[in-house]
Amino acid sequence: NEYKSYLRSLSEMNLRVLLLLVMVAMATAKRASGKKCVTHGLCGGLPCKLKSMRDLTTLSKDDRNKVDSICPHLQGADLCCSQDQINSLTQKLRMVDMILHSCPAAAHNLHVVMCDVICSPRQADFIRIPNSPASTDMAENLEVFISEDYADKVYHSVADSPALAVLCGGDASCPRDSFFRYLGDNKYSKLKIDFRISKNHPSTIRVPSDSDLECRHDGESRCTC
Repeated sequence: NEYKSYLRSLSEMNLRVLLLLVMVAMATAKRASGKKCVTHGLCGGLPCKLKSMRDLTTLSKDDRNKVDSICPHLQGADLCCSQDQINSLTQKLRMVDMILHSCPAAAHNLHVVMCDVICSPRQADFIRIPNSPASTDMAENLEVFISEDYADKVYHSVADSPALAVLCGGDASCPRDSFFRYLGDNKYSKLKIDFRISKNHPSTIRVPSDSDLECRHDGESRCTC
């Protein structure tokens, strides 16, 4: 009887352990399914293609604080970027801030665009890696799909400022599409981004962020430089 009781207790314990493992696995799968990354880490200065969600690294508290500072719209999000990508992004956004220090709306909008491309947990909704051999670890080019309305808001926040020429390779009358073309392909970055602007983009591709600021005459939305 004691032996039977022991076996029954052991079976019940194993069942509880099994149920616990199933619950943990389901919770892990649920978290992973909520995050859709395309790139993670740097390979020779370019984003590494993410082959498995299991390859994602955990950010330190300091790295998390850096992202919260430069990408406040991603605060609390389960990010796709790595420590080296955050450091690289921080340096690039410092350059943006130097150029647009008196144009807070434009600076904010460019922060949002660049942060979403590098760190957004929804990368797969609006980013594609075109024509990349499976044997290559790095992503030399990215296609980033954004709506026409979103592109207009970002462009108009900087269009009337002298900074437009700086951000568009010296062209002070740079139109919207040329602005995004230069933003994605210039001598300051090894990564080439093809911004695909579309009024009717596929339902599977969403606007990177709704956190853009429109121009106002003063305060955080000032666009005059």
